[in-house]
Amino acid sequence: MLLESEVAPGRKDWIENRLRELDQIFAVSVGGFSLMDNHLHLLLRIDPDLAKGWSDTEVAERWFRLFPPRGADRKPMKPSADLIAARVANLTWIAETRVRLSSLGWFMKCLKEPLALGRHTRSIASVGEQVAS
Repeated sequence: MLLESEVAPGRKDWIENRLRELDQIFAVSVGGFSLMDNHLHLLLRIDPDLAKGWSDTEVAERWFRLFPPRGADRKPMKPSADLIAARVANLTWIAETRVRLSSLGWFMKCLKEPLALGRHTRSIASVGEQVAS
């Protein structure tokens, strides 16, 4: 699959924006990247100590930025204070999520899965709006 083609214009911009977003959520820093037509190169730094310094609330909020709760209509919703409090009270969930937020595997999953499932095509139209803001 080509990263940029007539069939999928805007894919490179989407990937660049997604890398910037993931860099702000994970304890995996993007030091640099290069996007070519058929592949990409990433320079990443994993920093699990950074994740250890996050409060339990921050861990839950970061996770919900990646995987927001969904309403009955399946549209993403802002997590309620009660939902965040329930997650924070679940120490096993917090520990597992903290590890995931400092995992290279989860970082790459969150980068590649929307591409594989075609979800990025829904957000490509808004890339210009995101860059402008």
